[in-house]
Order: sequence, then C-alpha cells, then structure tokens
Amino acid sequence: MGYRVASIDIGTVSTRLSMAHMRHAFDMVPTQKTVITNLGEGVDATGAFLPAAVDRVLTCCRDYCRDIREFDADAVCVTLTSAARDASNSDDLLHGLQDLGLKPQVISGELEAQLMFLGVAGDAVQEHIVVADSGGGSTELASGVLMLGRGLEFDNLVSLNVGCRRITERYLHDGPLLQGEIDAAASFVAQLCIPYWQAVRECGQIPQRLLAVGGTVTTLAAMRMKLESYDAKLVHGYRLSFHEVEEFLAVTKGMHYAEIASFPGIQPERVPVIRGGAIIVRELMRRGEFEELFISERSLLAGVATVVFEHLDGQVLSLAWQPELSRL
Repeated sequence: MGYRVASIDIGTVSTRLSMAHMRHAFDMVPTQKTVITNLGEGVDATGAFLPAAVDRVLTCCRDYCRDIREFDADAVCVTLTSAARDASNSDDLLHGLQDLGLKPQVISGELEAQLMFLGVAGDAVQEHIVVADSGGGSTELASGVLMLGRGLEFDNLVSLNVGCRRITERYLHDGPLLQGEIDAAASFVAQLCIPYWQAVRECGQIPQRLLAVGGTVTTLAAMRMKLESYDAKLVHGYRLSFHEVEEFLAVTKGMHYAEIASFPGIQPERVPVIRGGAIIVRELMRRGEFEELFISERSLLAGVATVVFEHLDGQVLSLAWQPELSRL
C-alpha cells in the first residue's frame, strides 16, 4: 500500500536525499542523507560552476542512485535551486544527472518557497505561519496557512538573492571579523528582507510563528545542544532565540575557522559559511520582530514528496507544478 518516493534536492551548499514509504500525502517518516557538496563555490563571483563542484555533486548523486535502487522507489524527483538558476554552465550538471538516469528540474525561487512551505505546513495545519529557508545562494520566505479541506492559502512569497555562501564570499573571511564587516553583511540582508516584512504587515494577518528550515538553523541548534552526533528528532521543534543567534555571532566573531570547527554539533564543511548564515537568520528575526523561531526538519524535500505522492495517487495537486519523475 502507498508509494515509495525518493527526492533529491541539489542546493548551493548541500545535496540532500529523502526516501519515504508514503500512504498519505502528509504521512512520511523519511530516511534522509545530506552531503555538503558546495555546488555554489565561486558562482557569485564568476557566474559559473567549477568543474570540481559539478564532479562532487555527480559523485554524491551516483551514491544516492544506489540507495534509491535498494529502496526500490516508485518514483524519483530531482530539483535544483539557487546555484543552478544562476550558473551559466548549469547544463554541464544537468546532462551529468541525466546520464545517471535522473530527470533534473531547475525550479524557480517562487516554486522553491511554495514547496518549502508545503513541507513545513503539515506540522502546523490551520495555523497562520511564516516559513524561512536561508540556503546557500538564496533565502525563501513564505507566509500563509494550510487549511483542512481548502488547501494552501499564501499571503506573501519571495526568494531573496542572498544565502550563507553568497554573503560569505562577498563580505566575510577566515579569521577574526571586524564589526564593520558584520554590519555591512547585515545591512545587505536587511535591504532585501525589509520589503517582505512590510508586505506581511500590510496584508493584515500577522503570522503566529516563524518556522525555519535549512542547514544554518539546524547547525545552530545542534551546536547549542552540543550534539556530538546529529539527531534530527532533537533538532526538530527546537526553539532558537534571537539571543542565542546574537550570542553565537559574538562568541565566534574573533575566531578562525579552525576554532569554530572545534565546537560540537558542526560539520567541518559548514564551518566557513555558518557565520554568514547566522547573520541572515538574525536579520530575518530582527526585521520580522520575532524573539524566537521554531526549527523544522521538514522542508522542500517534504513538499516535493507530497506533490509526487499526489501525482502518483491521482489526487488534485497541492501546487500547480508537474514534477518530472524517473524510476531507476
């Protein structure tokens, strides 16, 4: 009964796999894997993928394909986001993925925000929320509500052209940071996100909660809990306060990457971009006037899996998007 659904999301920093045996659209307890592949390395400066970055992603996806075959998935969906939207040579990666038997789709920032919201909203049915995903190359924000029997109702959707890798490459570096460097990065984020929060307030329905997904917030939570081994069950639902984000930036401001890498809960590959991600999260909370956010382990992958299940089951789709599916 049900369907075995596999989803791969290829982002600017990480490449993620989700595999779930689904019996209902929002009923999934997935097996997940994440590999930091840094596809977006140098894209902000050059506008193109580095050959080594493409190779890292293809190597990772080749391993994922073996996992998917063992899982015996009924359908596989592959999405690519910010870095693939920006790179002039994204076809190099797309052709390599096709050679693996996959059907990759580069999705728009708006669709990315919708899928992210759909994935998270299953845990907050009939609650007016705003969901944020501060990724490597872009940050998606979506406010609205998932109503039983009525589907998704969005107020505002936006994809901001700022992420932890992009802001790090523009403003930050290894070693102690000057306050002016942090302030310049924060100002850049603020200029992009303030119009969104203004639009949210003007619509007259203030979200009850801010929920956040992505590697920055999950890493900050893992570091706060000093997790030697990552535990998604502990991270899901963690309440990250504005004070905790401020404290992290204050503590690490004068550090080199090697010092930050010694903290329990952080992957070595994420060390260079974690301060940039924290600046983005802090500004989102500051400009949205939220003293805390709630971390969700459900994200774009959960939204993709929901739409794929609906497609396989012949249901009315939650979003006006037809996923490209393959079977390995």
